[in-house]
Amino acid sequence: MNFSFNYCKVSDGNGIEKNTAVYGAKANGGLAKTISENKLGKMKINGAKQLAKKRIYRIAIIVSKDTFRKYPETKNYFDDRFYFAHLLDELKLYNEALDEFKSIKVLELKPKQASEVNIKIESVSMKLVSE
Repeated sequence: MNFSFNYCKVSDGNGIEKNTAVYGAKANGGLAKTISENKLGKMKINGAKQLAKKRIYRIAIIVSKDTFRKYPETKNYFDDRFYFAHLLDELKLYNEALDEFKSIKVLELKPKQASEVNIKIESVSMKLVSE
């Protein structure tokens, strides 16, 4: 499935985008681009990361989980899944973080990635036990 959209990308100069949505018409009146559903899912994940960079953590997590659900291909993006699982851990949402790390573990991972996930599972498990 392909989607048509218009977008405007505005940065504040330090790597954080000022907008995180894809909507509206281009200011210069150009034609809309057509993208694949997978690319749209990746764009939504990038928007969620921008929310996290602006310290809007809980909304970022909700958007990421919703995107992983609606766009199944995004579930295979190790770096993105790990990023949001780590964010859950930092927010002391240990049960959710552990569940997310365990679901990441079943992906086809490189040895280094598998090691990182195992370390995080062990770490979060210890935090749960000490609570």
